[in-house]
Amino acid sequence: MYTENTRVCKTPFPASTAVEQIEEYTDKVVKGLVVCILPPCSGCNLKCAWFKRHEARRRIFYVVVDQIVHTVFGLLVRWKCPACGKTFTQYPDFALPYKRYTLPTILDFSSRYTESPTMTYRKTVRSAQLGYKGSERQLEHSTVHRWLTGLGGLTKTVAYAADTLLQIAPSSSACLYAARLPVEPAKYRSDERKSLLQRCRRFFFFEAVARKLLFFSIFPKLATDCRYG
Repeated sequence: MYTENTRVCKTPFPASTAVEQIEEYTDKVVKGLVVCILPPCSGCNLKCAWFKRHEARRRIFYVVVDQIVHTVFGLLVRWKCPACGKTFTQYPDFALPYKRYTLPTILDFSSRYTESPTMTYRKTVRSAQLGYKGSERQLEHSTVHRWLTGLGGLTKTVAYAADTLLQIAPSSSACLYAARLPVEPAKYRSDERKSLLQRCRRFFFFEAVARKLLFFSIFPKLATDCRYG
């Protein structure tokens, strides 16, 4: 029987990606050292080994340093399928599609909300009180709400992670345990939001299990294989 206490489970990620990590990745992009790990082309199913580098896409990242949000510029690689001409962006382990905050920050705040039965969105942002460099602006509670909406949409990715876990440890009851993770009634007003938060809890559970027991993360490989779906 799997007995991991997810109520007190804390995300293993730091509060933010280091600026140096973004700079190092950008340097690899400039030097052409990033290896393509994309799934086959969604248009013609050609394997990524045949993809050609298309361009380097400029990207703004929000990085937290001493509770202050800094703007950092980096580069992402775009690949092109030579057979049908479709192009694809590849994301490193610190980035998510359509998000400027880096992945560790998103996971940190999102898990604070889902894994504490008494945490509200406003309490979540007040727990760190992030400010923005050169501004009186602070992190909004609605931002955490949007992050959770995005994470709850990774249905294929979470299912893939569960399947991977079962293949590695077929006798584990972790998947059954994850399916029963509850959500506090005060955290939702509709069945749709309840289901989304349940998916978020399963996501954090499988990510924690993968990192602790299997020594790998859902990001970027599993999420990339599922096209962040």
